[in-house]
Amino acid sequence: MEVKKRIRKTVEVVTDVLCDCCGKSCRVDASLGGDRQYEYMELTAFWGFGSPKKDLEKWTAKVCEKCVDKKLSKIIKFEVKDLQINSSITE
Repeated sequence: MEVKKRIRKTVEVVTDVLCDCCGKSCRVDASLGGDRQYEYMELTAFWGFGSPKKDLEKWTAKVCEKCVDKKLSKIIKFEVKDLQINSSITE
């Protein structure tokens, strides 16, 4: 088989996710199980027309679990729902 065309691709790899509140890593211990390498709350705000200073801006932030517990949960009343994992055991 003849190679007709080769292209070079650049790949972006996430090496860490830093908390926008404290600046520390959001990496979790992989030995605890689970398939996620990072745990954080992602906040997003879209400002439309009529905002005195933020018209058509999008704000985002990633906040680690410690900062959510220590800071945000004291000033924001979050609605918390437990995720139910359906597992069926067959014998």
